[in-house]
Amino acid sequence: MAIQVARTRGWRVGASASERNHDHMLSLGAEAVVDYHDPTWREQVRQWMPGGVDAVMAVQPHTSKDSLSVVRDGGKLITISGDVVAPERNVHVEVVPHETDVRGELTQLMMEVAQNEKRVEIERVYPFEEAQAALAKVQTRHARGKLVLRLE
Repeated sequence: MAIQVARTRGWRVGASASERNHDHMLSLGAEAVVDYHDPTWREQVRQWMPGGVDAVMAVQPHTSKDSLSVVRDGGKLITISGDVVAPERNVHVEVVPHETDVRGELTQLMMEVAQNEKRVEIERVYPFEEAQAALAKVQTRHARGKLVLRLE
């Protein structure tokens, strides 16, 4: 969703994903995609944006420090993962607290999904009895889409 929201705001988007998800990221609006398994991903981002990117959103734990290295001087690092990173090169580091009130934004996003302006990919629907399996999949941090529990 973050890619689609950013594109709606007119921002250029680069993304990181495993190789098998590159086409998916591009279909959502990413302009450039790097494989986070590739040790040269930072250099690839710098080739795409030679001066560094304006901002990075670090979602996965322990990715903020590496992500900071591709931000331009004076840019912004937004960490969703809770990582604590010391700012450098006048990069503003912002930690998004988990208790942030986003009801208004979520309501707007749900309307856009309902009107087919944004896509939500559902990877799998689990019967409620398999909730533990769904949670295990989420904890791998390799779910491509949303996982849904169905209540009968």
